[in-house]
Amino acid sequence: MGATGEKRKWYSQRRIALGLGIGGALIVSFEIVVHAEYGAWMLWIAVPMLLTSLLYFLILYALPIYFGSSTDEPSMSERKEEPP
Repeated sequence: MGATGEKRKWYSQRRIALGLGIGGALIVSFEIVVHAEYGAWMLWIAVPMLLTSLLYFLILYALPIYFGSSTDEPSMSERKEEPP
């Protein structure tokens, strides 16, 4: 917890996208190991999981760089806290 006493959100640190990506990668790696003999239908689940995860990371990381908003700049609240 921070100094303000706020609780951390359960979806912080991009856990949903990371979980989807790891889950999809595990399913795909299982299918590679067994040569897609068992449960090839699981790829219908794994591919959307991977694509959702990649799209989420694209939106969070690539688009802000493309449109020019840098994470190196201090946020508005940090600018207000600094003395002039």
